Amino acid sequence: MKRPRREKNLTEGGAVRYLACMRSSITFPVVAVLGALLVGVAGARAQRTEAFGISKIEVSYQKMRGGGLSLWPKAKQGIPALRLDEWMEIEVEFRAEPDDVDGDFFDEIEVRIHVLTPEDKKGELKRERITAEMKFSPVPKAKALYAVAYLPPVVLERYGGKSAWENGCNVAAEVFYKGRAVAELELKSKGNRAGDENWYTQAGKKGVLLNRSKTPFALDGWDRYLPEVEPSR
Repeated sequence: MKRPRREKNLTEGGAVRYLACMRSSITFPVVAVLGALLVGVAGARAQRTEAFGISKIEVSYQKMRGGGLSLWPKAKQGIPALRLDEWMEIEVEFRAEPDDVDGDFFDEIEVRIHVLTPEDKKGELKRERITAEMKFSPVPKAKALYAVAYLPPVVLERYGGKSAWENGCNVAAEVFYKGRAVAELELKSKGNRAGDENWYTQAGKKGVLLNRSKTPFALDGWDRYLPEVEPSR
């Protein structure tokens, strides 16, 4: 009986695999095909971040009352106003320089921003994925483009306020080009993260995390953000 033959698998970073010798003449063609497929996958992953990438995700909190910007309606006399004035802002900086485009602009790109809600200390609410999807057109080939989404004040308060979100939520973003995910990043910050690995690859609840055009910040930073494509388009 022949001993197993040791063969180095070049597609796994120098890892060594043990392949049993088989008398069948189809063994080596099959191994060759599998090796070629693995090399192709490795190449695709490398290409994933070559022309596209997410540089950073920034989370901040914006108020509509006070300061130079006061778009929030004033409370009516005799009716107490709700102090729900702080919005959670999530801004994504990304680059998009597709190799298959000759000019300085291309037609469309999509960004998805995901949030996994913090744990409810009262135990009344489960952790939930929420997603904002936005498409931009036209898009310049550039190393620094921006997308932003907002979480309304009432949602922040429902889960315990700003401190609960700062220490217990997960935030991630994805960039899609021609229907394919080409870049992704999960924000790593302090606090206990209880989300499953790659939790953001599953679609989240829509209509909670809002695109900029659906918030009072629609006119803010008009020279920073790309024009969004209307859903009906």
